[in-house]
Amino acid sequence: MDPIDPASLQAKPGGMAPLTEEFYLQQKKQLKQAKMETTAPMDAHDVFSLSPEAATQLPKDKFESFLETAKNNILKMDPNSKNFLPDATSRLVSSALEQEFGEGIIQNPGYPQMKAKLTKRILSDPKYRDIMEEFLTLLNLSEQSSNR
Repeated sequence: MDPIDPASLQAKPGGMAPLTEEFYLQQKKQLKQAKMETTAPMDAHDVFSLSPEAATQLPKDKFESFLETAKNNILKMDPNSKNFLPDATSRLVSSALEQEFGEGIIQNPGYPQMKAKLTKRILSDPKYRDIMEEFLTLLNLSEQSSNR
């Protein structure tokens, strides 16, 4: 039984849905009934969890944004191409640099050299090359399985 009245969860313009003290007390009572530890001081955020739909609408952090950009750029490429590994590595480096320093980094005259040097460094080190190959393989496999 869900003690939450869906009508009370309607968000007000410009804000989140209200979490009332009554809601908090109901959740605390349910935790006690479930024999969960409730001795620590608790706030509403300790017992409230977002639905998966609401969680997807939260702002992304820097790392998630970088991964999404890199993934989208790499998935546009042909994984069977002869130059897939160097090109995908270069796009990953570009995404990382743009995320870290902003899109204005592309305008910097030394940007192409920096990107090429980082890409070459990754691909020339067997440890990092293996990591890139594994990452790209997993990325493509995850995309193929999600398309099924």
